[in-house]
Amino acid sequence: MSDLAISTVEPTVRGRHLPGLDGLRALAVLAVVAFHLNLSIARGGFLGVDLFFVLSGFLITSLLAEERLVTGVSSLAGFWGRRAKRLLPALFCMLIVVAAYVAIVGHFRLFGGALIDLSEMRGNGVASIYYVANWQLLYAHQSYFAQFLAPSPYEHTWTLSIEEQFYWLWPLVIVGLFAWATRRWRQIGTGIVIVGIAASAVYMALVAAQVGGTAQAYFNTFTRAFDLLIGAAVALLLAGGRRPSTRATRVIEASAIPAAILLAAFWVAAGTPTGAPRQLMYQGGFLLCGLLAALVISAVALAPRSLAARALAWRPLAAIGVVSYGIYLWHWPVIVLIGPAQTGMGRWSTDLLRLALIAVLTVASYRLLERPLRRHRWTLRQALIAAPLAFAITTVLVVVLTSGSLARPPSSGKVVTSPVLGVGPLKSIPGAGGLEGQVPIKLFRNVDAAHPLRVLLIGDSLIQEASSGLEAAFSSTGDIVTKSAAWPGWGLTATSQRPFYQLGLFQLGFHPDVLVGSWGWDNAFAASDPVGYARKIEHLVTEMTGPGRAAGVLLLTQPSSGAPPPSFDTTFHSNFSSQAHLAAWSAVVRRVEHDMPGKLMLAPVADSVLLPGGHYTTWLPPGDRPKAPYAAWVRVRKEDGFHLCQNGTVRYATALLTDLQQLFGVGPSTSAWWSKAWIHDRNYNLPTAGATCPVDGPPPGTSVLHPAPPST
Repeated sequence: MSDLAISTVEPTVRGRHLPGLDGLRALAVLAVVAFHLNLSIARGGFLGVDLFFVLSGFLITSLLAEERLVTGVSSLAGFWGRRAKRLLPALFCMLIVVAAYVAIVGHFRLFGGALIDLSEMRGNGVASIYYVANWQLLYAHQSYFAQFLAPSPYEHTWTLSIEEQFYWLWPLVIVGLFAWATRRWRQIGTGIVIVGIAASAVYMALVAAQVGGTAQAYFNTFTRAFDLLIGAAVALLLAGGRRPSTRATRVIEASAIPAAILLAAFWVAAGTPTGAPRQLMYQGGFLLCGLLAALVISAVALAPRSLAARALAWRPLAAIGVVSYGIYLWHWPVIVLIGPAQTGMGRWSTDLLRLALIAVLTVASYRLLERPLRRHRWTLRQALIAAPLAFAITTVLVVVLTSGSLARPPSSGKVVTSPVLGVGPLKSIPGAGGLEGQVPIKLFRNVDAAHPLRVLLIGDSLIQEASSGLEAAFSSTGDIVTKSAAWPGWGLTATSQRPFYQLGLFQLGFHPDVLVGSWGWDNAFAASDPVGYARKIEHLVTEMTGPGRAAGVLLLTQPSSGAPPPSFDTTFHSNFSSQAHLAAWSAVVRRVEHDMPGKLMLAPVADSVLLPGGHYTTWLPPGDRPKAPYAAWVRVRKEDGFHLCQNGTVRYATALLTDLQQLFGVGPSTSAWWSKAWIHDRNYNLPTAGATCPVDGPPPGTSVLHPAPPST
C-alpha cells in the first residue's frame, strides 16, 4: 500500500512542538551574532547559517509530506500563505525602520551621521524585498567577509533570500513527486535529494577553487543547496512517523552529542583570523557540518527525551529559539549602525548596548507584529489586497529613504602639487591614472588630522628606499600616517610565511587602513603559473583585509629596469626585469582586482611618472619644463638602472599622493616636503649593490630614452 494512502500517521513535525529544535535555532542565531560581533571564540560562527538551512530543509519538507499523508492533499497556496504571514511582516518592518533611521541620522548628522553607502543599501533593500539579495550581492561583487569594512545594514538578508527561493521551488518538486510516484515517492525523492547534495557540494568546491570564487561559492543558491537538501533528506526518511530500526535509532541518539561537540569545534575554528572561511570549508567542510547538523536534528526528532534533546530544550535556550527570526533580522542593522564611534563608549560597553537594543527590537517585533499577524485569520480577499500593497509600500519607502549621496560630508578631492627638484614648481603630476573602471577602496569615514589615513607600505627594496620620501610627502598633508614593512627581496614566493607573519605584526601594532606597494621577486612565478600566483595575491588580500584590518590593498605597477653597468649583477636584471614577467605580474593583479572589487586596486604609478611614452629612461626633464633640452634633464634612477634617486622619488611620491587624495579625500600638502632631510634617512641610502645617484645629466650625444631590456 502506498504511504499516501495512510490516513492516520504519527507525525514527525506537523502538529508537534519539539523544543529541542527551538534550542538548535537559538544556538544558530547566537553563533551568527557572536561572529558579527567579531568575537574570537566564534570565528566559525557563520556556520550558524548552515544550521538554519538544514533546519529549514527538514521542517519544510516534513510539513509538506505530512500534510499530504494526513489530509491526502498538499495545498501550495496554504503553504505559501503561512510562509508569507511568518516572514514578510517582520522583514518589511525591519527594512523600513532601518531605512528611516539611516535617513534621519544622515540628514541631521546625528551621532556623526550614518556612514553607509546609500546606493548600495538601496540595492540590498530592494533585492531583500523580493528575496534575491544573494544574487544582488554577487552581481554587485560584494564579499560577505568584507562586511566589517563598509557593510550595508541589509546585507544579512542574503540567507533569507536563499531560503525563500527554496520555499518557492521545493514545494513544486515535492507535489510533483507525489503526483508522479505515488507508491515510491519516498525512495525516489531520497535518491533525487542525494544526487542534488553531491552535485551542489562538488559545484561549491569547483567554484571556490577558482580565483576570486569564494564569494560566488558562499552566496550562490546552487552552491548552498546541499544544506537545505540534507535537511530534506532527513525529512523524507522520517516523515509520517517512519523510524529506523531500534539499533539505528540508538546509534543516532548516541552520536548526537559527539556530533554537536564536533560541530561546535567548527564554529570556533572554521574561520581565519580575518573572519573568512578556511579554504578547507569549501572543499567538504561545509558539507560535513551540514551532515553533523542533520545527525543532531535526527536525534531530536526521533528521541525527544534523549540527553541531547533535553539539553537543547532548556527553557531559556528554547525561548531564544522561538524569537530567533527576529533576532536575526535586527542584530545586523544594530551592529552596523550602533558602534563605538556613535556611542562614544568602549567596545564591550557598546556590545552590551547592542545586545540590549537587539533584545528590545526582537521582543517588540514578536509581540506587536509577528504573533498577532500570524494568528490573524486572513480572508482570500484581504490577502490579495494586503500582500501586493505591502510589497509596493515597502519598496517605495526603501527607495525614497535611501535616495541621495553618501550620508557623510563629501571628501574635498583636493589635488596636491609639488616641485620636482632642480627647476621650479611642477604644476601637476596627474597621479597614476588608470584607476577608472575599478571599484574604489572605501573607508566610509572622513580622513583628517584627527582621523588620519593609516598607510602601510609593502614591497621590496624599491619601496623601502623610497619609503622615506613617501612618508615625507604623505605626512606633509597632516592627514596620513605611514609605516613601512618593505625589505629587500620581499615577495609572496620568496618564503612561505614570512611576508604574512611580518605584515600580521604590523596589522596588530599599526592598524593600517590601506596597504600600498609593489615588488618584483614574484614576476617569473606569475608568468609560469598565473593561476597559482593569482591565488597568492587573493590570499594576501584576504589575510590583510577584514575585521579590524585594512580596508583594501593598493598595488602599484613595477618600474622597468634599464641595462646596468658591467659591474652590476646582470643575472639579477635578466630574471627580475623581463618585460614579459612584468606584464605577467600586472595581468594577474588585474585579474584578481576584477574578482575582488573594492578590496584590491592596481595603480600604474611607475608607468605614469617614470616611463614617458612607455620607454625606459634614467633621466627626465625637471620641474615644469617637459621640453627642456637633454642637457638639463635630471637623474631619476640610480646607477643600477632600477632604484629611485631623489628626483624619481619625488615624482613617484607626488603621483601616489594624488591618487590617495582622489580615493580617500586626503587634504593638500602644506609644507615643502621635497626639501626636507628625508634624503639622509637610512632607508633612502641603503647600500643596494653599491648603487648611487651621481649629480649628472644624460651623456652628450646619446639618446636619453634607453630602450628596456628585451622580453625573455
